[in-house]
Amino acid sequence: MLDKKDELDQRPPGKITEGMTLPPDYRLVQRISDLPGESWQARDGATGQLVLVRFFPQLDPDSWQVAREAMTLARGMVHQNLVRLLGMSSPEDQSLAGMPWLVEPWLEDALPFNLAGKSKDEIGQLLAQLVDLIIYAHESGIVHGHLNPGSMLVQQGSLKVRGFGAAASDGEDGQAAFLSPEARQGKAPDKSDDIYSLGAIIFWCLTGHSPPEDTESAGTELNGLLPPQLDPIVRQMMSRASWDRQVNLPELAEHLQVHFGAGHQALPEVAFTRSDEAPKPDIGPAGPATTGASQSSTQPASPRQASKISLPWVYAGLALLLVVAIGVINVLPEQVILTEPSASPTANRVKELPRGPTPIEQARLKILQEESQTVAEQILRLQLELEDAAANIWASNELAAVSDELNQAEDLFSRGEFALALEIYNRLQKQLLALKQQSSEVLDKNLQLGDQALAQGDPETALAAWTIVTAIAPENPDYSAKLTSAENLPEAIALANRALMNEREGELEAALESYRQASSLTDDWPVAAEGVERVAAAITQRQFTDAMSAGFVALSSKDYEAATADFAQAALILPDSTEPEDALLQVEQSQRADLIAGYQTAAETALADERWQDAIDSYDKALAMDNSLVFANDGLATARMRQDLETRLQRILADPASLQEDETLAEARQLLAEASRLEQQNENTRGMINGLAEVISTARIPFPLTIISDGQTQVIVYKVGNLGTLGRHQLELIPGRYTIIGKRAGYRDVRHDLVLSPGRTLAPITVACNERI
Repeated sequence: MLDKKDELDQRPPGKITEGMTLPPDYRLVQRISDLPGESWQARDGATGQLVLVRFFPQLDPDSWQVAREAMTLARGMVHQNLVRLLGMSSPEDQSLAGMPWLVEPWLEDALPFNLAGKSKDEIGQLLAQLVDLIIYAHESGIVHGHLNPGSMLVQQGSLKVRGFGAAASDGEDGQAAFLSPEARQGKAPDKSDDIYSLGAIIFWCLTGHSPPEDTESAGTELNGLLPPQLDPIVRQMMSRASWDRQVNLPELAEHLQVHFGAGHQALPEVAFTRSDEAPKPDIGPAGPATTGASQSSTQPASPRQASKISLPWVYAGLALLLVVAIGVINVLPEQVILTEPSASPTANRVKELPRGPTPIEQARLKILQEESQTVAEQILRLQLELEDAAANIWASNELAAVSDELNQAEDLFSRGEFALALEIYNRLQKQLLALKQQSSEVLDKNLQLGDQALAQGDPETALAAWTIVTAIAPENPDYSAKLTSAENLPEAIALANRALMNEREGELEAALESYRQASSLTDDWPVAAEGVERVAAAITQRQFTDAMSAGFVALSSKDYEAATADFAQAALILPDSTEPEDALLQVEQSQRADLIAGYQTAAETALADERWQDAIDSYDKALAMDNSLVFANDGLATARMRQDLETRLQRILADPASLQEDETLAEARQLLAEASRLEQQNENTRGMINGLAEVISTARIPFPLTIISDGQTQVIVYKVGNLGTLGRHQLELIPGRYTIIGKRAGYRDVRHDLVLSPGRTLAPITVACNERI
């Protein structure tokens, strides 16, 4: 049976499938997009968190290696507006997918950066965050190189920029206009490329137009597009020459702040964690800046700095001491005269001088002197090194004993007892070497002891431990900060006790302030940090509860606007809580119920008043909110039926002559039957029903019509027939529309259109053609 790696190795190269696992343990869940390569949602097996995996088939191995080096450098950046790189493929890893890939955090609810729907203030906030990020990156020695809107996302009002080091990874259509001429040509990126892209993005945000590829050739076409205070600096940023793009980004940020209003205050939690750089002290005109009185007064000075004798003088003294000793030894044997007391107090007798040392003895003495000098120099160096390691603090007794024995050895040496002196020198050298080797152990021991004491709130032990640590390694700023925390621990404890009392009495704001003061005094005492977190959470919970309570009070009084504002505020206070969402749903449902009830009342009133269209409109609005409402569906059918019935009644009553047609008369009789069966009839409806009954009853009752002619004109009555020539003739016609035509050869025809209505008497109609053609 094949294991997981064997199965992956047997997959076709370049084929990415759901379920594929990339090193170390990223399992692909679903494809998100295909541009520029493929993007997949994946799950990190180590943390269980969702991540984004992006593939780059367009990059060859050499280009990917260059990108890897740049991204490795960029991984040290930590900024609130930066999408950090979680991982990337090595040449061995990418063989699984057949192409290079990288892993980024999964940004929930993140949207592409665009101007649609954003206010001027929102755009200003996002630009301020972008400028702040570029300043931070350039100060850290990092450039983006291909900055464009495609590499920018917006998550809950916060800008997120990705692609630092991964040049050309966001090559979406239409983004080339935001890249510098050098970037478009594929040259290695530098800071001027970022400044060009930043200028192009600002141009886009200020004008809404895509940036021109060449601001110089655009000329006057750009006049008036940019604000006067920003026009020159944006043009400079988008210069074709990279050396002309050197602008002051902090000043740019100030110009943007003036243009957009309040501006943006960047969050302070930023750091750069490159292992090859250490923080540098702030050097002012007067030298290194101090951080406070406690630091300058309680920071232990270096033992070498505390010494009254400088290093050159120590070496000079040692050399002088050795020269004097050698001179004494060489001269004394030749000039010493021994005397003995004479028998008489007034007489002295000079003895003979003893013989001098032999050449062998002199050579031996010289070798012992030289060995002693060599060991003495080593002892002096070890003493200086131990002074630098603050051994006078943690090994004062041992150093005192060494000093006593060293004085003894010096005395022996001065008396010419070189062998004994050398023996002591050698022993002291070994003892000092042993002490030097102990310095790292002492440092580690006091580091652990100091951390424990700070955590346990033991100021005396903490101060002693960190004093030793900072004395051994005074150049380490972290150790100096720990010493400051140890010095401030008693005050922090007092503040924490006061905060605890305020917390128990429910004075949460006062408790939080005291805990914060304690935390600012010492970053390594968990009591203060936990107190800040706990009380801040309690204040947040109280604010959340107050907002929710206010929202429900407003909801009960049907003040939906206030209720929505309160619940929305609660959601901002505790974004992870589902309660505001549920409450906002209640507001929406209550509002909808009230609206539906209002539409129902309006519709029923309109029905009662026989305002059918108003009723239809109200029912339609109710159904638009909920198409399953029974009253609205039934009422809408009734209103439309009554509206249709009334329309037909009005049409026939407006044109009774139309009943001349049998089909129309039958329809009118059917309509009369329908209308007569209506249960709800107001005065208007009853009037129309009675009017219809009347016109139906007289529709077939004929009445006389007299026609007068000249006896030479042929008279034709449409729907009746050709009456021929006549003098005077009377017809019996039912109500309706009639046309009478008169024709005579050589004369123009005459025409009469008549509408005969019940109850109307028409005067005789003369039909005679008198106009000769």
